[in-house]
Amino acid sequence: MGHRLLSWTASTSGHVLEIEFWAGVVSDADAASAQRFLDELLTAAYWEGNAEARRTVESIYRAVERREPPDPTDFIEAERTVREALAYEVRHGQLRLTARPRVAATSALGDGLINPFEDDPPVEPPPPDTTWFSIRVVDEVGDPVDGLDLQFEVLGETQDARTDGSGRARIEGMQGGSALVTIVSASRLQQLMAPRWTTPRTPVLPEDAPDAPVVLERLDDHFDPVRLARELETTLVILPRFACREIAASTFDFGRSFVRREGILAMANIAEELQQDDGQLGWIFGHTDMAGPELVNKRLSERRAKAIFAIFTHDFAKWDEMWRATVNESPWWERWGTREMQHMLNTLRCPDDAGDPLGEDGNLGGKTQQAIRRFKRKDYPDVPSEQAALPDNATVDAGFREQLFLAYAKLIARDPVDPARIAPIGAAAFMGCGEYNPLSLTAHDRESRRTVVFIFDPAAQPQAPPCVLGDVKPCKAQLDPPLDADAPGPFYRCQFYQSIATCCQSAGGADLAHDVIVRFFMNLQTSGSLGHRFILEAQDEPDDDDPTPPFSQEHALADDARAVVEEGAAPEGDDAGNAAPAPAAGPEMVELHFTHVPDAARYRLRVEGVASPYTIFTHTPFHGISELSRGLDVVRIPRLLAILNAPPPPDPFE
Repeated sequence: MGHRLLSWTASTSGHVLEIEFWAGVVSDADAASAQRFLDELLTAAYWEGNAEARRTVESIYRAVERREPPDPTDFIEAERTVREALAYEVRHGQLRLTARPRVAATSALGDGLINPFEDDPPVEPPPPDTTWFSIRVVDEVGDPVDGLDLQFEVLGETQDARTDGSGRARIEGMQGGSALVTIVSASRLQQLMAPRWTTPRTPVLPEDAPDAPVVLERLDDHFDPVRLARELETTLVILPRFACREIAASTFDFGRSFVRREGILAMANIAEELQQDDGQLGWIFGHTDMAGPELVNKRLSERRAKAIFAIFTHDFAKWDEMWRATVNESPWWERWGTREMQHMLNTLRCPDDAGDPLGEDGNLGGKTQQAIRRFKRKDYPDVPSEQAALPDNATVDAGFREQLFLAYAKLIARDPVDPARIAPIGAAAFMGCGEYNPLSLTAHDRESRRTVVFIFDPAAQPQAPPCVLGDVKPCKAQLDPPLDADAPGPFYRCQFYQSIATCCQSAGGADLAHDVIVRFFMNLQTSGSLGHRFILEAQDEPDDDDPTPPFSQEHALADDARAVVEEGAAPEGDDAGNAAPAPAAGPEMVELHFTHVPDAARYRLRVEGVASPYTIFTHTPFHGISELSRGLDVVRIPRLLAILNAPPPPDPFE
């Protein structure tokens, strides 16, 4: 069992709070109530000037963190730091807060009687003090954002307001020392900002100051609430999107640029982002580790970026240039062949006639020829319905290579990414950084052998990149001196890359925090024969007279589904991958992605394109969608079995 270590008592305007710090077993106390009382205590301590409350808070902080509390001079930053530390303990049940109403002092002789031994009668409580809260919303160049709906929360009460022509929203006649402001609709904000962000713009950001606080928020599907001080206007600056999506090093063998199956999931998520109708663009950068000559690594990193570009855009001409090594990339030379073909056939689950996966050994033997024939006959489960007819033979020619490439690329995106969505980097459609921006200072680290895709609104597109294909001189002109062996990361030496890669986290793919993924227990061949069209719609106002939903996205099972590829262990060394891969452990599945789904709505998923259209679920909160497939892990849909997936609610304490 747990035991109490320390306790405190503090008074706020409304309560007397009892605070206990426990060790041992996590408490099953009401964390939500404790969090409300913690908010009340911190408001009194930092926003209402309650010196007693602040002394108590600082004492609690010393006990919990075993260090001195932050300087209260910058009370906004101090409150944020203390809040994060104490909220963590509340969440885990170690810090417990309870409250009782604060009772006005009365005479010892009872109500209405005055003790003659007291100097003065009880003081009447002052009337409630009312105040105002104000926020100004602007874009990254300082222009006001008009017509944006906001919600203010003060002491548990909410009030709606809309920004005016100056970007301001203000509420008056409120009590309390602070307020929280949230943006009601992220999609509405995106609509307001889209016309402004069609071309690059140079930000002009206001300076943050104690008497004029500034909060920066990047446009996204979710916004953190903004905390306001009473009678002090805060400026909220909305920044255009700029995100880093990393395709991990396991995608590439050491010293190779062929795109392996391990990168398919990350690439598919990135392709989904680049195919949305929100106008975002992408930049593709390839990287290597620090082993080998600089120019060799530069060329290899460019090939890695080129391979990703070719797969995204279904550009067979570029892919085949790399396959056959027909473009001079001196001093680098690399050609693909039978081993890569075997890898693609295995990934597509196109086996030999015995149903066994191929050994990826580079040997064009009888089993590999059987798999080639099966591919040409469309005799494999993940065949796209649009695959062109091929002659029934084992010849490896341009026609076969093209259809094999397209089938492989369609595992990532059924339709190509528009090349116009891949913004040029200087004069090139993609770029390689070579060894200059590694993730480790170890010469042969796998993590550095990656490709990075930056996704951004046109307004955030960096200007004047110095990069040039096949030439390290512009790179060297941007390099910082070599880093010490014990230097902390990141280890980017290129100053231009440093300026754009601050959002990279060194590993990981696209952010799926606002995706709904529907997986079906079938292969691509089966899904291609079905007419089901799945429509995900928001139902914020189910009784509204306007039938148009505030959010709607549709995907056809036949046209938009992609096969789910099991992620396997990455190869090690140049000679890896000769053995046949292990058969897939899970069942055959395909999936549909509904992307950029706002989390503030309730949703309906319905199906059309069938004889009797039907609804799968209705009035379901975004973060509750996954709950529908708990238990048996499936949702039973007429003629289909599916798994529904949406992320859990974000942890407010993280």
